[in-house]
Amino acid sequence: EPIIGSLIGFSDCQIGFSALVPQTCVHLEYDGYSMLELGHINAWYNCCLDSISAAFTFSNDSIIVGETEWLHNGGCDCICPINIDMQIENLLPGIYTLVIGSASVDPAARRSILIDLRHEVNYTSCFEE
Repeated sequence: EPIIGSLIGFSDCQIGFSALVPQTCVHLEYDGYSMLELGHINAWYNCCLDSISAAFTFSNDSIIVGETEWLHNGGCDCICPINIDMQIENLLPGIYTLVIGSASVDPAARRSILIDLRHEVNYTSCFEE
């Protein structure tokens, strides 16, 4: 069956009371045979979002996710971290390179991480800033 990626939803701005800039992370939950729940945690986008969309490309051992922000009235003069929830179906066990970030950025410049999905996983991995 074809591998299918879909966007489940996204949060409002995640600005809390911490003086620290939140780290950008991915949260992965894999059932061990076909379903990957993927969370892009603290992804930085415009404060005035109408919505987010995601395009998925599956090539060899790469999962490439391009996120697009759709702005309200052209957006605001600020960015904030949001959480984006996605799901990938029919993904066979294996080791993959996950490439994730804004679709306006060339995939080579997006964040990437090696993920081991040879068995059930449930973990969060953060990117070096």
